[in-house]
Amino acid sequence: RVISSPWIILIFVLCFLLRYLTVKDATHIPLKADVTQGKKVAAGVYEVNCKRFYQNCSNAERQAFVKDAFKFAWKNYHKYAWGHDHLKPTSRSYDDDLLGLGATLVDSLTTLKLMRLDEFYNISREWIKNSFILSKSLKHDASLFEVCIRLIGGLTSTYHLTDDPMYLEKAKEVADRALSCFQLTSNIPHMKLNMRRGTCIPSYEQRCLYQTCNPNPTRCTFKYCLSEIAEVGTLGLEFRALSYASGDMKYAEAVNRTANELLSFRTWDGLVSRRFYVKEKMFVQSSDVGTGPGTDSYYEYLLKQWIQSNFKAERFRVAYIEAMSGIKKHLMANVRVRNKRMPILGQRTNNVTLNTELHHLSCFLPGTLALGVYYGMPESHMDLAKDILDACYYLYESQPTGLAAEVSRFTNEGVTPVLTENFLRPETVESLFILWRVTKQQKYREMGWNIFQAFERTSRTCAGYTNIHHVGLLSSRPLDKMESFYLAETLTYFYLLFEDDDSVFSFDDWVYNTEAHPLPILKTYPGWY
Repeated sequence: RVISSPWIILIFVLCFLLRYLTVKDATHIPLKADVTQGKKVAAGVYEVNCKRFYQNCSNAERQAFVKDAFKFAWKNYHKYAWGHDHLKPTSRSYDDDLLGLGATLVDSLTTLKLMRLDEFYNISREWIKNSFILSKSLKHDASLFEVCIRLIGGLTSTYHLTDDPMYLEKAKEVADRALSCFQLTSNIPHMKLNMRRGTCIPSYEQRCLYQTCNPNPTRCTFKYCLSEIAEVGTLGLEFRALSYASGDMKYAEAVNRTANELLSFRTWDGLVSRRFYVKEKMFVQSSDVGTGPGTDSYYEYLLKQWIQSNFKAERFRVAYIEAMSGIKKHLMANVRVRNKRMPILGQRTNNVTLNTELHHLSCFLPGTLALGVYYGMPESHMDLAKDILDACYYLYESQPTGLAAEVSRFTNEGVTPVLTENFLRPETVESLFILWRVTKQQKYREMGWNIFQAFERTSRTCAGYTNIHHVGLLSSRPLDKMESFYLAETLTYFYLLFEDDDSVFSFDDWVYNTEAHPLPILKTYPGWY
């Protein structure tokens, strides 16, 4: 007997609701598998359909398994995506959507040095020496922000780690083209770069909001031109480290002008909006005020530029302390979650309404706060760091996959994914590592190990690691992309989390850029900072 179409529709709707409701109020359900039926790959480690399951492991064993995960990811990148930006592990192919210059390869250089993977490092070095050719870039509108943190940051950091002059020359070559973005009547650079030609172009927002513009882009009128604070404010560490290495002050001078311009803006108790008007030096009032997309690394670099200057650049310290006070005053809320009070880091819209949606990108903040305390910032910052990190870890703990969504909402019923994807992001692991190193509390290692295992059993494929569509579904479909920062940042911070020797990438000698590339603290303070 044929089922009528209304019944088919009703069955479909009921199936959809059943699936939705099982996600909305998800509690942590560890993914189970009969590991004894799987392949034993090491003591206490089993594989089932390429997923990995771990039994009791020491911290040294955990670090070794992180290293194995990196080697597995790198080998598959080398096999299927060599010289391209990203591996697509489920289709075993690649894309060049970021820079078109081997972003994963360059981004993972410092991780290769950290993990002492000399064979892989030598292969990477040979490619950079012979095939890293800017005139062959596949992107005509690469992000200056991404060029800075991944290419200039990665190459300059590797030079400082190895003293290999080839990396310094490559970094200068990239930075010289990037400097075209600073050749403007304003001190705010354009944020889109044609790497092949070495010319800069306005972003979409900057271009469409010009009042007048003749054929010479340096003569554009900047009335109502918008820019984004995190992108513009996250250039300083890399350019100054390059000036320090090369002896050429032009890189530092460019970002100094930009930094001084940004610090002249009027803030809201140290807080900034995501977007601002370039000429008017005003933040867009309708733009969100928070610590997530568009603002995150601006706050991070306030602290880190002060650190990099060997604690001499006082203007960054003052701005950072004011901003952290503003965050505590305006962005923190006590939310009842499952009948328990939990401090939540939210964001404000129109400087008025505080919502309790937590962006995973904001989970860098506990690590930044703890790092500040390590260098003498107020002890109250550590209490704030621990509160925010507990909420960030709950994003993972509350989901069936054990992974956090890109954006989540806290209510009394629990955590509901708003943007449901997981992109293999590093921010929570970064904060766990820093709090472990500063406090030596073992619980941060246990939290990190739980997250690592969740990646292994959820995101691992037979050819690398993939983003997933929905953290609330145990059978979520893969998004077929392994971000370069999974190798450069996420696995780096996992590895350091289980490192017992604090002299490895020591906080006393290095400051990490926002892509986890260690850059030297300038112990001989240069007057140009």
